[in-house]
Amino acid sequence: MSKCKSQLTMAPFYLSILLLIFVIDLVWQE
Repeated sequence: MSKCKSQLTMAPFYLSILLLIFVIDLVWQE
């Protein structure tokens, strides 16, 4: 149960990192 909860709280963390990488990649190309 706690394992599932930790995954739910970690999901936004991974999403924000992916978004950060995506934005950096776009800026890097300019």
